[in-house]
Amino acid sequence: MSTSTGEPGYAEALASIMEVLDVTALEPPAVRNLASLSRLAISELERLRQLVEHIPAVLYIDEVSEPLTQRYATVFISPQVEEVLGITQAEWLESPDVWRQHVHRDDWARISLEYADYLLSGGLLVQEYRMVRPDDGRTVWVRDECSTSLDAMSGRRIILGVMIDVSDQKLLEEQLRSAEAKNRALIEQIPSVAWIEPLGENPEPAFVSSAVERVFGVGSDEWLGTNWWERHVHPEERDRVLEARASLTAASDTLHLEYRMRTATGREIWVEEISRVVLRDGSPWLRQGLLDDVTSRKQVEAELRFRASHDPLTGLANRPLFDESLELALARSRRNNCEVAVLFIDIDGFKGVNDAYGHDAGDEVLRVVAHRLLQSARETDLVARRGGDEFLVLLPDIEASGTGSDRAAYRGATVADFIVRRILDTMEVPIEVPAGPVEVSLSIGQCVYPWDATDAKTMMAVADATMYLAKQDR
Repeated sequence: MSTSTGEPGYAEALASIMEVLDVTALEPPAVRNLASLSRLAISELERLRQLVEHIPAVLYIDEVSEPLTQRYATVFISPQVEEVLGITQAEWLESPDVWRQHVHRDDWARISLEYADYLLSGGLLVQEYRMVRPDDGRTVWVRDECSTSLDAMSGRRIILGVMIDVSDQKLLEEQLRSAEAKNRALIEQIPSVAWIEPLGENPEPAFVSSAVERVFGVGSDEWLGTNWWERHVHPEERDRVLEARASLTAASDTLHLEYRMRTATGREIWVEEISRVVLRDGSPWLRQGLLDDVTSRKQVEAELRFRASHDPLTGLANRPLFDESLELALARSRRNNCEVAVLFIDIDGFKGVNDAYGHDAGDEVLRVVAHRLLQSARETDLVARRGGDEFLVLLPDIEASGTGSDRAAYRGATVADFIVRRILDTMEVPIEVPAGPVEVSLSIGQCVYPWDATDAKTMMAVADATMYLAKQDR
């Protein structure tokens, strides 16, 4: 009977088995069966040995003393212990305290307490801690997982465990924590409110930077937990903003919006939002962005727009704004069959006021006249300063009601005459200047579309001409 299997040590092991067993009384078939079973067992043990010695982990078996005293003896440890921890198998097995001697001193109190609780409760214990290699002094992070069992031969309590070198993982985790801390510190230093909103199946938590308290007067927890942002978008802006956000699905697109919000105290501010959607596996994963308080800039822009379209002395609309408004009013009137009136106003003898009382008094007269014109006009009318001592009033969207060819029968003329009377009535009261009261009179011309003219240029000419006629009649 051949006893060779091609595996190292098999013949010697089989011979040892045969020597221990009394096979002389067995029939040849029984001996052959015994040899076959022994060969199979030895082969399985060899495979198990190769597995234990080649996996990238340290396997161990500890025998716990009885009664429980938290002491143990290692009865097996795989040879990888030398590669991972710098300790040979022999050194580990010969010294019952070798593990404790090489656990990092800052971790010992924690893991020994966890281990003591584990010996009492059993189950599965998972620990991560540092060990110091005795050969080169390097620190190694290990993940140690073990569970209790009973030895099949002795019936004693044993601990089966595995230690894995997780130093690279810990280094990566530390690098990630450091990078996250740096990024968070950077985010917290910028004046903008940085935010992240998870989308779809994304389980990650939402985030908002601490600048939210400075800008909106609300804490991060309240902002994240109560849908605070949407509830404080200005009602007139909400639909537009939500629609714009909902339309942003491509990662390459960037949303740039300006809209009004209310702070925690109810103050209205303008914010600028720059945001984008981040995709994962082709689907929206999160939305991230910045919010800035741009109220001051919007106020400056509004002031610049106002200055570009208004007279600096009186605050009235200037000539370009009046001309633009007149063209728009005529376009609406053509569509809606309405009438439009223009008043051309000149201060009588204004040069004499400047000569008699000075330019400061003249400026005050211009401001008071402007104010009285505003008081006399309707809410929908536009009062403008044409320049010097000349003013304009636009009366738009007058509903037509007359018939026939008599101009006086049409509502545009009626409304214009009514406003003229109100203006002249206000001028009955002298204007107070530092030198005393000044009596001021006005000459007013008017033109009504479509009865006196059908375009803006002609309307201005007609109103100007009738103003001079009125001045000559005074």
